[in-house]
Amino acid sequence: MNTLIDTYIQDVLPSFFKKYNIPDDVIGIVANDIETRIYSCLSHWNDFEFRRVLLTTGLEEANFYEPRENIELRCFVVVAIRNSLFENLVSNRKAAMELGLKTTPIPDNDVKLFTQGAITHFKNIDFKMLCNNLSMADRKDIYIDLKEKYPVAWNALSELGKWSNKAQVFDSLQYGLFTIEELQQIPIIHSEKKITTDIQSGIDDKLDKGLLEFLNGISLEQQPVFYTDCFKMLTRNIDKLLKVIEYVLRRECTFMTSNFYISNGYVAKRKDLIRPAHTTKDMEGNLNQFGGLRHTHLKAFKAVSQSMRG
Repeated sequence: MNTLIDTYIQDVLPSFFKKYNIPDDVIGIVANDIETRIYSCLSHWNDFEFRRVLLTTGLEEANFYEPRENIELRCFVVVAIRNSLFENLVSNRKAAMELGLKTTPIPDNDVKLFTQGAITHFKNIDFKMLCNNLSMADRKDIYIDLKEKYPVAWNALSELGKWSNKAQVFDSLQYGLFTIEELQQIPIIHSEKKITTDIQSGIDDKLDKGLLEFLNGISLEQQPVFYTDCFKMLTRNIDKLLKVIEYVLRRECTFMTSNFYISNGYVAKRKDLIRPAHTTKDMEGNLNQFGGLRHTHLKAFKAVSQSMRG
């Protein structure tokens, strides 16, 4: 066991949560989930590609925390700690009820305090040494099968994970299409095809009807771009995120955020990342930010921005 991890799980988390009168059994559930994610992430740390795919899913958000000189630390905290069942303590009443609570106990303004506190706690961790000495015996690795389950999305994110300001062109992967039924075994109501947003939050792995309807309309000819302001606006669940990206890319379409352009053979990131939206007003503001985008991303982003402004 690692002292920094033990102290965080056994002392730091309970102390933080008890300030909000969260029951001990709920604290245990959330702490165990975070511990599983920490160990799952750290077990892959010395595999650069694997590590960077995981960390890239938290990059947009982590970019705006401190300390500025250690972006991988900040990404680790977002991916392994912030993107956990902690979300059900801050998201909405329905999410809180899944933990047996009547309402969300932690106010939105305290989420940054929680995340920054975790970054500060782990700032002196030697990730590489810990990975070398880490034992996953009797531990669940929640990330281990992502590459096998979502090969096209993984391939693209591994290129994006180079975090280069230059676009990455690479060999595309050819796989059969994902069907809506494979995504979620529920009836789909067909809707008018149009470019829009599907704003979601939470760690839930379910794909709701609105998202499924939108995905059902994705096609190279009529609706070639899936846009969400940022990864967290779609989901904080990494399996769900990669599943949606996989679905979109297998249709030869593009998955795009305000900072990332992801396709099967080409990815690009904004030179200076802009802050992920937290409100509808933030989203509208981000759609007017055209600086630092590569040509292909800029062209697609302007088209989405124009469409959403009507």
